[in-house]
Amino acid sequence: MLRPDAVDFTKDERVIIHGLVSENGRAHNLQPARVVAPRASDDGRVGVRLLHGARATLAVRPAHLLRAAC
Repeated sequence: MLRPDAVDFTKDERVIIHGLVSENGRAHNLQPARVVAPRASDDGRVGVRLLHGARATLAVRPAHLLRAAC
């Protein structure tokens, strides 16, 4: 079975953020985003840019990203 943190994402892939538990992070749960940096940091986080609202760029663990269906 593939571990969620071992999933490779590609630049421009659409994803959905989920499972963030911090006070600030919860606001981003279920938000669509686009991958801008498949490996944004040494700890394996993925750089994503939100598609709506402030269009902020975040570094998110792969386990907190789902591939969008379309």
